[in-house]
Amino acid sequence: MARKFTFMLIPHRGGDTKQTMLSLWQLLLTAAAAALLAALVISSLIYSGYLRLETRGLNARLEREAVLARQRLEASQQSYADLTSENEALEEELESWQREVTQLQTQAAMALDALEELEMREAEIYSVLGMKNAVGGEGEPVTVTYGDTAEIFAYITARANDAIEGLSEEETSYAIEYVLDNIPDGWPLKESGEVTSEFGTRINPITHSGYEKHSGIDIAAGHREHILAAGAGTVIFTGENDVYGNFLRIDHGNGYVSQYGHCDSIIAKKGDKVNKGEAIAYAGNTGRSTGTHLDFRVSYEGEYIDPLALLKS
Repeated sequence: MARKFTFMLIPHRGGDTKQTMLSLWQLLLTAAAAALLAALVISSLIYSGYLRLETRGLNARLEREAVLARQRLEASQQSYADLTSENEALEEELESWQREVTQLQTQAAMALDALEELEMREAEIYSVLGMKNAVGGEGEPVTVTYGDTAEIFAYITARANDAIEGLSEEETSYAIEYVLDNIPDGWPLKESGEVTSEFGTRINPITHSGYEKHSGIDIAAGHREHILAAGAGTVIFTGENDVYGNFLRIDHGNGYVSQYGHCDSIIAKKGDKVNKGEAIAYAGNTGRSTGTHLDFRVSYEGEYIDPLALLKS
């Protein structure tokens, strides 16, 4: 026979007493249901607390992220303002540079006009100097002797005033100094050597027979004596070959080019700006040579001329 349990409910103040009789399995079932209900209630309370904690944590994270987002936004806005200000400054600087470029272009145009006018004056002075009269072709060398020098300068004196008319005293001085400084008329050796072979037709110095055309002059020199630039200009070539040995060329502008051959060694380099009288090489005996000397040549507008028409002894 199954065991049964009786439960009595007695009110505090009067009323009927109530009793319930439960079997063991009913009692166990009721207890289990109560325990389950209690577990559900407790789980709900725990989960509710967990949700509250998670919500507070999430809210805190959201608030922090919102603060960081506001800070980043403010920083971005500041960067944008800085970039805008910098861009405005760069635009102002660019406008300033453009104005400077415009001014420089204007000045350059004025300078080119002035240079063109100066070149015209310079050409006029060269015309007065009569250098064209010293030019000869390869087939017919023109020789100007020292006896002609007085006539040349008399001619220059007679026409100089017409050539420099309209120039200020300073412009006249500069133009004449510039032209004369660039003309290769300076003695090309440190010491005054003897001219051993002149410009024009000569007997072949190697075979001592037959004639050949000599487009320069030979000047005797001591071994490694300084060779000097006959005029101011730019070194346009340095090198060697079987004929001239070690040699170099200087462009003096306005059609003049001078050449220095048979050097022992060369001091100047291609592209160097040299002054009149500046040491550019050492005299030697390289190439097709019979002894230490300088082979000195001058061309004007591509045609060789007699250097003695220019050189100052």
